[in-house]
Amino acid sequence: MKAKRIRALVWLGWSFIVIAVLLFSSGTVQAGTKKMKPPVTKTGAEIAKYDAIVVGAGYSGLISGAILAKNGLKILVVEQADQIGGRLGAVNYNGYWLEWGPSNAKDFEDNFVIITDKGQYGFKAAKEAGADVAWVGPIDPLVLMHNVSDGKVVVLNADAEGGKKFYTEVLKLTQEQTNKVTATLKSLAAEDPEKWIDVPMKDWLATIKDRDEAFDKAINWLAIVHLALPLEETSTGRWIQMFKNPHRLYRINDSKVGGLQGLAEAYARVIRKNGGEIKLGLEPVEITTEGNKITGIVVRDKINVIQEFQVPVIVYAEPVWDIFSIFNESHFPKQMVENARKLKTGYKGDFWCKNIGVSRLPTIRATGKPDQYIGYNQVLFNKTIGWSIPSLSSKKAAPKGKHVLCLNGTTEIPGNFASAKADADALMKYMRRYYSDLDEIIEWENYQWPKVWGTGNTWLPMHRSPIEAPGVEGLYFVGNTVEADGTFADIGANSAMQASQLILQKRIKK
Repeated sequence: MKAKRIRALVWLGWSFIVIAVLLFSSGTVQAGTKKMKPPVTKTGAEIAKYDAIVVGAGYSGLISGAILAKNGLKILVVEQADQIGGRLGAVNYNGYWLEWGPSNAKDFEDNFVIITDKGQYGFKAAKEAGADVAWVGPIDPLVLMHNVSDGKVVVLNADAEGGKKFYTEVLKLTQEQTNKVTATLKSLAAEDPEKWIDVPMKDWLATIKDRDEAFDKAINWLAIVHLALPLEETSTGRWIQMFKNPHRLYRINDSKVGGLQGLAEAYARVIRKNGGEIKLGLEPVEITTEGNKITGIVVRDKINVIQEFQVPVIVYAEPVWDIFSIFNESHFPKQMVENARKLKTGYKGDFWCKNIGVSRLPTIRATGKPDQYIGYNQVLFNKTIGWSIPSLSSKKAAPKGKHVLCLNGTTEIPGNFASAKADADALMKYMRRYYSDLDEIIEWENYQWPKVWGTGNTWLPMHRSPIEAPGVEGLYFVGNTVEADGTFADIGANSAMQASQLILQKRIKK
């Protein structure tokens, strides 16, 4: 009896298996009302395609991306750092926006937006991109010059009168000495800058007859003010360009983001509004070509996962010499490569910043009133050193009711952090003379050490990179390492506009 029961169970089990197989093979097994489908095998990920890719989300890269996106191109901006803005941007620190951007930003800028009087490239770029930039400025006066020896503060502007005051009231030159300096510089400003690009200031000085100690002192201090030292590495032609197109300083008061990060966000909003993308944490590792034409770019994230993009146009918005690590230098003319290598040698220097959070604005001892000056206070040590109050121009730079002071300067090359702190201490000592209540209002302090003071690179006596890469179709360079009219940030704005216009013109012709 037991054996019969077992045989019956085995027969029943096999019957269910046979029925199930028949049902599956006929395709009639259903899960509810949905038929079961065989799994789909994915053969490979599709490579994303764009009209143009911008490498670097600094000032010039964001301008390029915004202009191209506004004109209907499918745009991607890739940035190795975790935020946009580059060195011109700011980083959030417990509700305070601190200047100089993230440490891994590869571009370089100043901590003010510098716009040239005649070129006006920063304004033109914002208009061309349709970016709603909340400008503050021009800052008037341009700078307050503090003389440590006697405590005198001289108000200076970027005009002939400001220059004379600098020589007579700051440097204490006689009227005769001042006249000689101003006449010599006026004569230099009339020269063709191209003729003097490769000539260091030291060589130009050697051509001046009847030079004396006061004359050399004036030129040396001008170089300190403009971050153009040493004179043997400063282009005479670049100085002529500045004389022909003097600059003004601006800040940003964005309604959503603090400090100069508001400038970056204004352009990022345009990119996103027009369907563009910005991807952070991506490092370019290879540019691909067919013949002499750009075809794409390969990037990787922090864990080395690769992404490939197909694109006919790349706008390279990082220092020109960095491209040689992802695109063989044999693609470029020998002279361009040599210039880029030399340019890299100027990308040096130790730069420090001390940030101070205060409960209210400090009181100027001489007036008994809170400081309301939004520009730069330059102190006459024998190096570039000074401070500003970013929260005076940007409401979002500090929490409501609070303020932040930004002290900064350059150290000797090679420098070290101990010397940077010594410079900061010396500046703090002077500021305690200038303000009557500084120590009472300090709530926190920290140091930033960007190390590289990149704007000095602007002055090097050599030609920079062209905007359109010679011999490579679809590759463009923008930023402070390209040859374009302007000073500091305005070079980036001008080059971004020029590159974007070239790209759009070629697209229309096609």
